[in-house]
Order: sequence, then C-alpha cells, then structure tokens
Amino acid sequence: MKITFTREGGEEIALLRARLERVPRGAILLYRWPNGALLRQDGELRGAFDREHRAVSLQESESASELTLEVERRGLPGSGLPAGPGLRWRLMSRERAVPLHGRVIIASGEDGTGGARLTAPAAIGHAHIDAAWLWTTAQARRKFARTLANQTRYLESDEAYVYAQSQPQLYAWLEQDDAELSARVRTLAQAQRIDASVAAMWVEADCHAASGESLLRQLVLGRRYAREVLGTEAEVCWLPDSFGFPSTLPLLLHHAGVPYFYTTKLRWNERTRFPHTRWWWESSDGSRVLAVLGASYEGAPTPGRVAEARVDETPLLVGYGDGGGGPTRGTLAHVREAGLPWSGAAAWFADAAACDGARLPAYRGELYLEYHRGTYTSNALLKAENAALEFAIGEAEEQTAWCASFRVAQSMLRENRKDLDIAWRILLTNQSHDLLAGTTIGAATDEAFEGYALARKHLQAALMRCDAVLPRGGRGLPSRGIEISAPQRDGETWLLDNGLVRARVDDEGQVVTLESGGCNFVRRANVLRAFVDRPKRWEAWNLDAGYRSRPLKLGPAEVEATRDGVVVRRMLGESEIVQHLRLAPGESWLRVGMRIAWHERRTILRVEHSFTQNDERALFGQPHGVLERPVRPATEAERAKFEAPGQRFCSTAGCAVFSTDRYGWSIAPGADGGVEVGLSLLRGTTWPDPAADLGEHVLEYALVPHGGVAPGELERAWREFAEPRRPHLVKCEAANVLIAAIKLADDCKGVIVRLRECDGVEGAVPLEVATRPLGAELVDAEERSIENGELKLEDRVMRIPLCAHGLVSVRIRFPIKNI
Repeated sequence: MKITFTREGGEEIALLRARLERVPRGAILLYRWPNGALLRQDGELRGAFDREHRAVSLQESESASELTLEVERRGLPGSGLPAGPGLRWRLMSRERAVPLHGRVIIASGEDGTGGARLTAPAAIGHAHIDAAWLWTTAQARRKFARTLANQTRYLESDEAYVYAQSQPQLYAWLEQDDAELSARVRTLAQAQRIDASVAAMWVEADCHAASGESLLRQLVLGRRYAREVLGTEAEVCWLPDSFGFPSTLPLLLHHAGVPYFYTTKLRWNERTRFPHTRWWWESSDGSRVLAVLGASYEGAPTPGRVAEARVDETPLLVGYGDGGGGPTRGTLAHVREAGLPWSGAAAWFADAAACDGARLPAYRGELYLEYHRGTYTSNALLKAENAALEFAIGEAEEQTAWCASFRVAQSMLRENRKDLDIAWRILLTNQSHDLLAGTTIGAATDEAFEGYALARKHLQAALMRCDAVLPRGGRGLPSRGIEISAPQRDGETWLLDNGLVRARVDDEGQVVTLESGGCNFVRRANVLRAFVDRPKRWEAWNLDAGYRSRPLKLGPAEVEATRDGVVVRRMLGESEIVQHLRLAPGESWLRVGMRIAWHERRTILRVEHSFTQNDERALFGQPHGVLERPVRPATEAERAKFEAPGQRFCSTAGCAVFSTDRYGWSIAPGADGGVEVGLSLLRGTTWPDPAADLGEHVLEYALVPHGGVAPGELERAWREFAEPRRPHLVKCEAANVLIAAIKLADDCKGVIVRLRECDGVEGAVPLEVATRPLGAELVDAEERSIENGELKLEDRVMRIPLCAHGLVSVRIRFPIKNI
C-alpha cells in the first residue's frame, strides 16, 4: 500500500507526516533515503532508515496511527563513503529532494485493503560464476568445482533446498575435471534439486558484440546440453550481470523456445530507474517473454532484501558469487528462520505468468544499461577476432551445406559437423560477458586467442573436405566491374570517382564531399578525434559522459595518392595511424581501411562524420534485427545514451556508416543542422589488463550515401561490404528478406536456412534452391518440426511465410548417402 507524506519545513531536518486508519499485524514501512531518517509511530520511536536499512516494522493498531519521519536533509550516508574528492563526493554532498512516498507491506500476508495477498518471496540459491574475469577459464573451472562440492553436500542434507546454476559450459568442464562430482550433480539436476532451468545459454554472454546467429547458437547448445545431460528443460535466459540487452533478444528467445528472462544489471543505471521489475518484453515481430529485474544476484536474506523482493514481487537470490561460492550453511539457516520457501527459477516464472501475467505491463525496446558504455569498445582485438571467426564459421557452414545438397557421404558430413561443433563451442565460450566485453585480465585474453587459433584449424579441416568434393572454383566469385580509376588532384582536394559515388578528400585526410545521384551527403567526414579516457570507476568498463572535455591533438596528416585510392598517415602520441580511402568498382560506398600501431594508454580514438541532411531518427543494426534511436534526445533516459551499442551500421540523414567489428556509436544533431555520427575505434585501458589492445590493429568501415533506403536493402548492402563474394546454395529475391544463415542440419539430414524479414512487411516470399531438394519444412531454432510446417515445393522453389520483422528456420531435405 503506497502512502504519501505531508512535509513540514526545517533547514537540517524535514518532518514528514502520514496517517494510517489502521495498522494490521506484520505491517512494515519501506522508505528509501540514504542520508538517514528516524521513524516515530504515535510519538514512539520505531526505528531508522539509512543506506542499508530500508524497512522498519510498525506496531499493530486497530485505531488510527500517526507516522512521523525525521529526515536528514544534507547529511552523508553512514556507509559507502568515497575515499577522497571526485564525482561520488559531489553527488553525495549535493542537496536532493526528499522523497514524499513510502510503502506499507504486510509480512503476514494481508495488505490491509482487502486486495491480493502478499506472500513471502521465493528464495533461489545461486552462485554467480564468471567464466573469465579477474581469473582465467582454467581457474574458473576450479571455482566451479569447489562451489558444487559445497552445494551438493548442502542439497543432500537439506531436502527443501534448491540451488540454481546457469552456464552449461561450466557443467561440461566439470564432466572433464571430476567425473564423480559431475555424476552427483547430474543426479541432483535430474531430480530438480540443482535447478538447471536457468542454463538456457551456453555461457552468460555479452549481447552487444555477439551476432544474432551466435546468440541463437548459445541458446541451442545450452538448451540441448541441459536436456540431454542434466535432464532439464532450460526455460530461463539467465543474464544477471551482462551489460545491457538488444531489442531483438525476445525474438531470439522465442525462436529458441525460451519463455523467460532474468537480469539484475539495470539496477546499476546511473541516471534513471527502469520502470518495471516484472513485465512482458516484446520484440517488433510481437514475440514476447516474461522478464524480471531482480535487485541483486547475491547476498543474504536480510530483512531489507526480503522486503524489497516482496515489494518488487521478484524472487530472492541468496548466496555469494562472481567467482562462485553460493549460499553458506548460515545463509540456509537464515532462509529457514525467515520462513522463505525455496523454488526453482522456471517454476517461479511459470507461477508468475499464470497468476499475474494478465496484469503485467508490456515493454518494447532495448534494455540499455546506463553504465559500462566502454565495453562496446574495450579490447578491440578480441572483438575483431570474434567477428572474423563468426564470418569464417558462416563460410564453412555454407560450404558444408553445399556438400549435403550434392549427396556426399554421411560420414564426411559427420566429420565436418564435429569440426564445426568444436569451433562453435570455442567461439561461444569466448563470448562470456566479461571476456567479449574486454574487461578481463590479460591471461584470460591470451587463453581466448589460443582458442580462436584452435577453432580456425578445425574450420580449415572442414573446408579442405569440402574442397575435395565440391566443383572447383565454387568458393569465390570474380570481382565486380572494371579497373578502378586512380584519384585525381582537383584544386585543393583529391577526387575519387567510380561512376556510382564521388568523394573529395582534403589534405587533412578528411572527406569534404560524398556525392551520389548528384547530391552531397557530408559536410565533413572521416575526422579522427582522440580524448583522454580516465573513467572515475571501472576503467575497462566505463566511458564517462564528460570524456569529450579533454581532447588530444593528433599530428599533421601526410596524404598521398596511390593507384587505387588515397593514403593518409598521422601520429597520435607514439601511435601511427594509416588510412586507405578507396572506391572499388561497382560499390556504392567509400571504403576506409585502417592500420594502427597502438601504444596509447587511457585514450579513446574515434572517427566522426557530419552529414548534411536533417533527420529525427537513426537506424542501428542489432542481433538479427534493427533498432531506431532519436537523434535529438528528449528524455533523461535518451540523454543517457551518449554512447550506444550497435552492430553492422548506423544509418541516418540519407547516409550510413558500415562497420564489421566496432560497436560503440554516438549520434547528435549538428550545430548547423544535419546529424553528427561517431564511431569509437580503440581505447587504452590499464585495468584489469595493463596491456589491453597494445599492438597492431587492422579494421575497415565505409561511408554509404544512399539517400534513404529500407532496412532490407541496407542489410544486403552491408553483407556485400563485409563478406567475400561466394555462390549461395539458396537465394531470395524479396528485397525485404535477408538470408541470415545456411548450415548443415545438426543431425546431418538436410540443410537449415534461416531467414529474417527486415522491413515490417508480412507475407510469403519465394526461396529458390540451387540444387533439387526432396522437400522442406519449418522448424524452430533447435531444428525441431513445427506443427503444420510442411512447405509446398515447386521444382526448386518454395514459399516461406514471414511475419513483419519475423525470423524463421527452414529444413531443406536432400537425398542421403548412408556411408
């Protein structure tokens, strides 16, 4: 029950008063004010509120009661104080508005209004274990074994206790490291005492740099392991600590059969409070999952945490983690003393959906974390290798699919499947949120690169088998168009022209015009800028809002023309930066290749572009989808997105920027009109890895003047920019549809094709196969048949039903050679 106080003045102490007509047994007042407040009920002192204490019990009374809060207006909290001056000190010292609202809850189950009964929150035992962070994966394996050694003992001695553990990769490591303990764990999981319903993802992944296909494979591999090894249907996408979530995640979860999502990370927001603790999270295609924002993923069942979970109507996670541990025996005793029931996560979600689903709000959009914005850019070498391996696996999978269509021996397909599985497991493990986000120690990064090298060996073995059976020359296509024309000096600029795009580059290496169809789209583009990058906290994680206030000067540019473009050289401190700007034949974009010998510390390097046209929205790529953001932020939550995540491209004002492996963007209205778009290229953080990103970087982006195109056309153009040309096993001529993946079916019986509708147009689209198939059907992400999913085949063409912004998977069957 919400209560509102009236306020009386006072320079140091504000008096807040409220009247309750009745105080039922078990009533508790909840009030948040870290500076401190005394509570009196009818003049009697009942308790105090501060940073750690947010709940005070009230005295039962059948008659009216007067509540008085004596609120410290300008004092400092009693704990959590900074060690010196800085932003935290200033924030704590400034005067803030005293909140005038509290809430009364009833521990006994009544709310005093005759409404729905409040019950004790369910407790879920848990240990958060980062697969890599301030330790390596080898150390994480031992942390997991120690954690499960304790938790299995507790489970075997307490029949009521339920312990939830995510990340099938951890269980798989335990199989290799300790067979006896692993067997005990499997037995407890099959009895639902160890709750593996939270093991829907192979690891707790970063969701900004991992592609949509990678996130789907995280879910497929995780759920299959949970079912086949742990005897559990993993129905909860459990990401308590990942650094924000794309708007398309409900689409991916729905396609993989995962109905629930849990996180706590949005509680770290620094500017606004996310409005819901339980809600239906929807994607633009209408897919939705039940989402929960918990208060924290670790801690004891203190009265404050219990009260908060009750008010938020969320489960209470108990135990300790980051590096494992979980509940102690003392924690379990406190849960019993508090009278909290134990629950599995999926069971709790199912009850919440059944009891409360009809009254929960719906939310559509990204879950942006107003913190840790530097993770879009930190450890760019690792992010680049992740993206390159995603491309390489995609090529090897399609080549293997070609083999299946030519009826090669099943034995060969199974061998390729094994190599592809190994490569995928390495890739997915290295997408653990701290690792791919670039916030681990150097030794963990070194382990990841060793894994990438092993994955490439397996991909090479698979491709060699494909080359042995496929027609020669099948893996590539000839380049487009005619010979490129050399740049021409035209006044004070270099002119590049390929018949589709004209660009002028000045003697600073900046693009001063970019023309297509007779229209210029840029005021000035390809402007390199650098800034001091010293976050106040969490160095590798954070990019502070004021970073642009400390610019660094780059050295003078040396510009020269070559046969196929313009080369620009300059220095930033001790780092050499070389850019190669070129217009390739038949391409509608200006490519900018970069080679950087990076030696800077606590520095961020960005490239910024000023577009001439006005626009109110900017379109960003997301995992298997897109998202619009406003160019002119109107709310505090929009202003908090001064650096925002995006994949593949940002498109606004009739122009786009393409990128393959950079994910941190900024957009803003130009001072003189138009739109400013920035892309973060490199950082130089010193903790937790003092040598992060030192060395040579090779990257490429492109400026794409398009005048305004639909997302589907933009996606197809990006694919041409990013991937080598090769013949495809299937094609779809519908401009609004993108073929997202072509792969051998996991059971080696046919080929899986994944399609995505990009433009919000519902309907059936033709899909043509290069070879003659036997039949086709719709399947889910785990490649299981869908009811009434059989597709009609006409020669080599079938029609695929797609909803607006939808994602579908198709199994295409070919004759099988069983040897």
